[in-house]
Amino acid sequence: MALHAIIYCERLFYLENVEEIRVANANVYAGRRLHDMFDKGSDIYSLELASERLGIRGEIDCAKRKSGDLIVFEHKKGKSKKGDEAWLSDRLQVLAYTLLLAEHTGEDISEARIRYHADKKTIRMDINLAEAEEHEVITAVARAGELCAGVERPAVDVPEYLCRTCLLAPVCLPEEERFTGRLLCWRIQFRSRRSTTAGAAVQGSSGTRITKYALLSPGTGQG
Repeated sequence: MALHAIIYCERLFYLENVEEIRVANANVYAGRRLHDMFDKGSDIYSLELASERLGIRGEIDCAKRKSGDLIVFEHKKGKSKKGDEAWLSDRLQVLAYTLLLAEHTGEDISEARIRYHADKKTIRMDINLAEAEEHEVITAVARAGELCAGVERPAVDVPEYLCRTCLLAPVCLPEEERFTGRLLCWRIQFRSRRSTTAGAAVQGSSGTRITKYALLSPGTGQG
């Protein structure tokens, strides 16, 4: 499951992980290509790790040794927050990776970095693997479990601009909002940005159908 989506939007997390509705657009594929670009060397690692204790697993983009210390690197196609901050969802993701790597290696890890390629910013995170940070990840994991066990979609509780740029807006928004502010703005913006050729229809496990388009410009601004 995509743990960082818990911070970004709980409803999006539910749609993707419970109803299994996913859309891969041009930006998604560009992000995947970005991760495949990086060379691995004797001091650069790409790892897939799991922790039964934490209840998570994940694939770390890159871990490097500098002056003998391990540093977790995460690459994002989009922009940083305000040019000098990591998005909270990205911070949670990197924190989870750091906990996985520290548990796997038995080493103290005090630093992580997130590279945002759209604005060429590298955000440094000082890591203190104290109980508070571990509790942050465990709390998110517990919330993910609650959502996965639920039978109803969570309420829409995010800023409107996130809905306007979300590919799952047509199946996400409540019926009463579909022809009002949120989805109307989304449709105007979407039609102005979509490519000339539409993709195939996508059907989730709940039977809901949406149409997949390849967008020409970034969606959320996050990788």
